[in-house]
Parts: sequence; C-alpha cells; structure tokens
Amino acid sequence: MSVASTIWSFFKGKGLNDFAIAGIMGNLNAESALKPTNLQNSYQSKLGYTDDTYTAAVDSGAYTNFVKDCAGYGLAQWTYWSRKQALLDYARSLGKSIGDLTMQLEFMWKEMQGYKSMMTTLKAATSILEASNAVLTQYERPANMGESVQKTRAGYGQTYYNEFAGTSGNQYRVAVSDHTDLDSAKKQLATVQAKGFTAMVTQDGNIYVVQTGAYSACCNANEQLDRVKAAGFTDAYVTTKPAGNVVATAPDKTEDEPVKEPVKVETPSGKYDPAKVIAVAMEEVGYLEKETNSQLDSDTANAGDANYTKFARDLDNLGFYNGRKNGYDWCDVFVDWCFVTAYGMAAALALTFQPTKASSNCGAGCKYSRQYYQNNGRLFDTPQPGDQIFFYSSDKTTISHTGLVYAVDKTYVYTVEGNTSSASGVVANGGAVNKKKYRLNYDRLAGYGRPAYDVEYKADSTPVTKYTLGSRTLKVTSPYMKGDDVTELQTRLNALGFDCGTVDGEYGKNTEQGVRAFQTAAKIEVDGKFGAESFAALNAYKGSEDTATGSYITYEVKEKDTLWGIAQRFLGNGADWTKIAKLNGISGTIIHAGQQLKIPE
Repeated sequence: MSVASTIWSFFKGKGLNDFAIAGIMGNLNAESALKPTNLQNSYQSKLGYTDDTYTAAVDSGAYTNFVKDCAGYGLAQWTYWSRKQALLDYARSLGKSIGDLTMQLEFMWKEMQGYKSMMTTLKAATSILEASNAVLTQYERPANMGESVQKTRAGYGQTYYNEFAGTSGNQYRVAVSDHTDLDSAKKQLATVQAKGFTAMVTQDGNIYVVQTGAYSACCNANEQLDRVKAAGFTDAYVTTKPAGNVVATAPDKTEDEPVKEPVKVETPSGKYDPAKVIAVAMEEVGYLEKETNSQLDSDTANAGDANYTKFARDLDNLGFYNGRKNGYDWCDVFVDWCFVTAYGMAAALALTFQPTKASSNCGAGCKYSRQYYQNNGRLFDTPQPGDQIFFYSSDKTTISHTGLVYAVDKTYVYTVEGNTSSASGVVANGGAVNKKKYRLNYDRLAGYGRPAYDVEYKADSTPVTKYTLGSRTLKVTSPYMKGDDVTELQTRLNALGFDCGTVDGEYGKNTEQGVRAFQTAAKIEVDGKFGAESFAALNAYKGSEDTATGSYITYEVKEKDTLWGIAQRFLGNGADWTKIAKLNGISGTIIHAGQQLKIPE
C-alpha cells in the first residue's frame, strides 16, 4: 500500500468526505511530498543531517534539540516548539519512531480536533479548494497564503482526488516517461511543462514517472495521449497502475536560469499591500545608471558608471535626504524610491521605521536602514515577500548592499535590486536594476527588514500600532518600543506576579525587569528581551497558582471575537469568560485575532 493510499484510507476511516481528504493531502504534499521523515530542506545543511539520519538521531537520543531547533519536520512540517514536543511525546508514548507514518497521522488527527472551525469546514466541504484553504489558513499557516499558493495546493489535492475519490473502477493516467533517477525525471518534467502540459513526477518504488492527467474514462486518457505524442513524446502510454507519491510538480531552478515572476502576495490585515511596492520595483528592471545628470528617465540612454539615476533625483526633489544623493551609490536609494512611489513619502518613512526629517538621517543608506528595522524589532532571519533584504560586505564587517524581496521558496529568496548586475552573488555596484536570487543559507545574508505593512496610520502619519504579541522581538530601545503587544505583555506578566509597573504600552526598564523575572521563573535564557522563546514559554507557563488542570481544547481567536462570545459559544454562558481568562493568564478582556486560547472542556 503506497503512502498516498494509506493517508487517504486513514482519513476516510475518520469519516471525512473525499473533498476534505483531498484538501488535507494537497497541503501535506506541499509541505513534505507525503514523506513522514521529511526534514525542512534549509535545515539539512544547517544541522548536518539528511531526512533519515535526523530521524534516527532523534529516535536514539543522539540529537537532543528536536523540540527547539525550529526545523520543520514530518508530514505537516511541524515547526513550533510546543507542537514538536507534543509530537515527540506522542511517538515515545507509543514506542514509535518520530518518522512513523501511522503515528504521525494519529497525532495529526488528534491535533486537528483543536481546530474546530477548520474541522467544521472539512466535514461539510463541497469542493477541494474550500477544504484545502481551510487547512492552509487555519492549520498549516505558512508565510505566504496568497492566491497562487491556494491554487497550487488545491491542484495537488485534485491529483489525489482523481486517484482515490469515490470510484471503484480504473483511473487512467498518461505516463510520458519512466526514469530510474529523480534528476532525469525532473529534466523531462521541465520539457513537458514547456510544451504547455500540466505534469508531475510520481515515485513508485525506485521508478520515477513523469505523468500528465488522470481520467475516469479511457477515451479521455487516449485523447490526452494523442496530444502528448503529437508534442514529440512518442514513448508516452496510458496506464491504470496507481500513481505513487508526488515528488515534483515544477523543475528545480538552477543558477543559470532566469528568475521567474513573483507569486501573488497576499494582502496583510493592515492598510498597505506589499504587492504594490514589489510591482513598482519590477517595473524598473533593466534601468541603467547614467554617466551624467541627463536623460535620467530613460532606461538605457546615457548609460555609465557615475551613479546618476532618476531615483536619487526624485527623492532629492522631495527633500528626502540630508544632502543630495545623485552621483552616489544608490541601492538603498532605489528601495526608498519604490516605497515612496508606492505609498507616498510619509507612509514610506513610517513603513520602514525611518526618521521623518532628512536632518535625522532618513534615507541614510544600507547600514542605517537595517539599524532602523533592528531597533524596532523588525529584523528577521527568514524572508517574506515585501521584506527589505540586507547583505554583508565580502569581509562581513559592514552592510554593503540592499534590495527588495519579491518571492521565496524552500531553497531561494528572490530579489529585485538597484545598483547591481545579473551576475550571481552580491554585486554592490553593478549599475542596473536587476532581479536576483540567493540560496537561503547564503553566507552574506545580513537579515530581512520587515516593513510595518500591518500597521495603520493616521492622517498625520503617526503609527497606530496593531502588533500582535509574539510578532516581533521586544526590547529596550531609544525611544522605547510601543504597541498593543507591549500592553498585552505587561498585562499578562503583572497578572502572573511579574511586576512590569504601570501598563502603558511602552517597553521600558520596568517591563524589562518583569521579563527578566519571568525568564528566571520559566528557566529560559535571561536577557530581558521578549522574543520567540519567551513568547512560547509565556503561553506554556503554569506557575505555582495555576489552576489550569484537566482537559482543554485550543481555539484561535478570529476578528471581532470577544471573551464573552467565546465563553457563550464553548461554555454555554458568556459570564464564564473569566475561566478562559484565568486559564490563559489574561488580565482583563483584551484578546487579538490569531491568539491561541485554551478553552476548558
């Protein structure tokens, strides 16, 4: 029995309909290619393990950092420490390997019961897309959940639906070619896709099959076979043999291949869509810097190496800089110009955390731009579309270059940059706007500044902070970091007995002291900074007075939810909201969309 058929049968046995199962499997295929021992690709070189050696090392106890290494693992690519801990505990309770397929399915099913909204959708699903999106947006929740991702995952689900859904008769597939190694299969896949066919590579034992189409009627398969052969693939044939696991749906990119256009970026909850600034940047690809201060609006005329550009001219005219920038290195100028063009000057400065006055170093170059993000807890190690990317100099002593991220996959980050070239690697003075790509483990990456797309602005451009606790690292800076996340943190720590002083929404010295006291009690690193580890510890913290015993379910707060309404829905009495608040260490009634709440059963 193949892995795919095992998974289908498992969820069928749980009473889910075919649409729901296909939606689940499409997401699992996107996450892990249905491989229960799958270790996130970017962590294989980082940790020095393959899928199998990592699994074996965790099972044997030779590797002890499974829970907190932040590496995605297994069918669903479990990543967050509490979920990995639960997975590990469950495997050990059964005496099973963490890579055991049946164990992971049972664990996943148990975990899914805490996602009541998703389960309601799955049980009543009337389409693969509906089911797939429920799993994508409520259970998996990757960084990019945009339209293209939704279509891709639903497409994977359709493949499994075609294979397993509701028929006892044969499924007819068009096999283009068989291969004994994956690389040659992927090369053939690229050729088939270049001819306009939707195709994939499936694995059956040691054989990799390039296939296109799956049909319940043989005549339809034969029609597809005729089209495939007419396109030059004369060895193609129709088969009723069950398909194996999907292992590739698109050709791997190589360094010599042109960078593909970006996927559609999902609009965040706030006012500003990162897709807008990405679109502005893309329009400038091919622009060449000028030899003199003339013909600046032409993409190619008066090309030279004197650093004159329309980008510096336009920002100079706005009074963006403390001193004119035309004739100087312009990679950061280009990024600033894209934000100003997309959103206006005031919003651009607020989005990128820059000072509002030229005299205070707005638009002061790569080094300062990166520092602005860092000071506001918005410098990250992993990218998202719309981030500003920063690069070290060759000797890694300073920040030498910057650009804008427009797409990310499991291997590469894709950028559009000013003052660079199309050559591989960082080119910090290349004289043109170009699209580039870098491996996620490239040693000159210096972090990703995340603009405040999730922040709304008043007419005077003063930010009204809408940060969710855990979305950024909080620490003492000058001026103090402010926001709803700080308010929530102060409230929760005060309620637990870790004195943060007055709840004022400012991360000052008193709040830092409260965080240090909590970190000491939680037995984690004591540094006074509230980051991912502290956030996880806070959500898991029970303390000596905790009465959160017994069973509970987990609920993710939605927009417009209130504690009263949640209590009314799950406990039958809105007045019981205090039970939920106490179980979650909440003082008051403030909750936020995306927050995970424990609900007593």
